[in-house]
Amino acid sequence: MFRVAICDDDPIICAQLEEIILDYERKIYQKIETDVYFSGEEFYRHLKKGIYYDMVFLDINLRKLDGIQLGMSIRNELKNEMILIVYISGDDSYAMDLFEVRPLHYLVKPLEAEKVLTVLKKGMELSNKLCLAFQYKQNYENKSIPAVSILYFESLGRKVKMVTIEGEEIFYGSLADIFSQLRKSRFFFCHKSYLVNYYHVAKFQYEQLMMRNGAILPISQTKRKSIRTMQMEIEKKGSR
Repeated sequence: MFRVAICDDDPIICAQLEEIILDYERKIYQKIETDVYFSGEEFYRHLKKGIYYDMVFLDINLRKLDGIQLGMSIRNELKNEMILIVYISGDDSYAMDLFEVRPLHYLVKPLEAEKVLTVLKKGMELSNKLCLAFQYKQNYENKSIPAVSILYFESLGRKVKMVTIEGEEIFYGSLADIFSQLRKSRFFFCHKSYLVNYYHVAKFQYEQLMMRNGAILPISQTKRKSIRTMQMEIEKKGSR
C-alpha cells in the first residue's frame, strides 16, 4: 500500500488531487490510501504521533505554518527523509527556498492531471527504492541504515567512510561490494573513490558534484559522459 497525504487549505485543490489519485488507484488495482489535511499544523501533529506517509502533496502558501517551514521541520526536527514531498503553489518563484527541504517535485497551479500522475507514478517507483536498507558491519556489530539517509561513500583504502544526513561512519569494506548491495537504489560512481546517492546531489557540474551537505566531489574524466547521460535520462523521466 502507498500512503499519500494532501495538505492544502483550499478544499477544491484537495478534492481535485484526491479524485486524480483515486481514479488512478482504480486503474492499477493497487491500494493507495489518501488523507487530507487543511492546515500544516494538523498534518505536523499527525506526523509527530508517528503516522507514516510515503508522499505528501504540500501547499507552499499555507496559513501560519507554511509549506516551506513545514518541510524543513519534517527534515530537520523529525529527521524524516523517507517522505517524498511534492510542493504545489500558484507560482514557481520558490526554487531556492526549497533547497534544504529536498522535494521530489514542484507543481504549479492550476494543476494538470497528467503532471500529477507523472509525479505520483515516479514517487511510487522511487519509494520502493528508497525503502531499501544498507547493511554493514562496524566493530563486529551488524548495522543497518535506510539507503535514502546516505549521501555518499568514500574509499579510504581498506576502509570506507559513509556520509549520512546525520554524520559520518567509517568501517571496513569496498565500494564495489557496497554498490552490488545498493544496485537497485540510485547510487553511482562519480570517481573510483566515490559512490554517490543521486537523490542527494544538489548540483551537477562538468568536473564535480555539489552535494546537499555542501561537499564537493570530483567527477573523473572517464565518468563525465556516462553521468551526463544518466542525469539526462532521469530528469527526462521526471523521477528525480
